[in-house]
Amino acid sequence: RQYDRLMINVTSPPEGITLWIRIDDDGICEEFDDRFTKEFKLKPGAEQIVIPLTEIENQPAKRRLNLDSIKRVLLYAAPGSTPESSKVKITVHSISLAR
Repeated sequence: RQYDRLMINVTSPPEGITLWIRIDDDGICEEFDDRFTKEFKLKPGAEQIVIPLTEIENQPAKRRLNLDSIKRVLLYAAPGSTPESSKVKITVHSISLAR
């Protein structure tokens, strides 16, 4: 494999935030245990999230996520993760694969 980790550079609001990352492949992905989903508690300011590709690939309960056919990567704030969770600003600086 050419890469071994996903790197996401973000800046979170002054109060910090809980960020969820969801990754779907060409499979069904409707069920929570049939895709990659992970929670990250971010501190205020700039932060780098690093996720090993093996973790992404192996998280679905009954199969391996197809890393050669990723359909979407979703980043979202968990409901109630900030006092005004409907007005959260997260800046995504980059999303990349690395060795």
